Amino acid sequence: MKAKLKIIKISEITPLVDYRESDVAFIGRMITESALIRNPLFTARSRSGRLLLLEDGAPLEAARRLNIDYLPAQVVPLNRAIRVRGEMAISGLSREYLEGFYRKFPRTIQVSTDVKTPGPAEVIKIEVMIRGGEAFTVFLKRNAAGFLSASFFDFFGYIKRFCLPAEGISSPVSRAVNVKKRAGCGHIRIRDISLADLLFAARQGFRFPAGLLHFEHRLRIVGIDYPLTVLQDKVSPREKERFLYDLVNLRISSGYSRFIKSGVYILNY
Repeated sequence: MKAKLKIIKISEITPLVDYRESDVAFIGRMITESALIRNPLFTARSRSGRLLLLEDGAPLEAARRLNIDYLPAQVVPLNRAIRVRGEMAISGLSREYLEGFYRKFPRTIQVSTDVKTPGPAEVIKIEVMIRGGEAFTVFLKRNAAGFLSASFFDFFGYIKRFCLPAEGISSPVSRAVNVKKRAGCGHIRIRDISLADLLFAARQGFRFPAGLLHFEHRLRIVGIDYPLTVLQDKVSPREKERFLYDLVNLRISSGYSRFIKSGVYILNY
């Protein structure tokens, strides 16, 4: 198994996705109570050297608030092996709010009731389904360079003023409750977010809403419990990194590792 694991200074990591305060508080409590950092951050390095966080920003923000300077991270190249999917459930989403945004910014948005409308190349297509099954396609114009425009982020900021991202119930035993809960929510899907869009957002300081982006990669390592005391010890990052590899090799040699077809390595579970 080949994976690039690093100890990274958190100031060098650029978050792409915003965080929920509830997630930051939960992760902060976990770190404080266990004195462990669970799971290396999943990051990608661009050709220019920028390091992007490919998950919600809550773990990074929790570490920052706890004055943790370094974190373990898995670093992969920013290339086509990374797939980006935009999808989230939103409670309270209605046609009224979509029409309200259109009235405010008529030149940047088009709305169609035909969800199969392909749309021209200079727009990004957002499929919206609201409570009751009514469906729309929202077309937001890209900027002159072909990247996501500020209007894209304004759209989600506007929606957030009136609606809340719906947080599902993750426990498998509560699956039926989870399905029932999400049935009363609106749903948003974006199919054509590119890696170039991510880089542009990072350069401009834009952040996607928490829970919107989902990143898929053929290899992801989770289940590494890195002691907080080692991260805070006054030794070089290289020494902290050697300890990280020792942890991984220990888990693998102990036999407690499983390969999951989706490309996730579960270690010490």
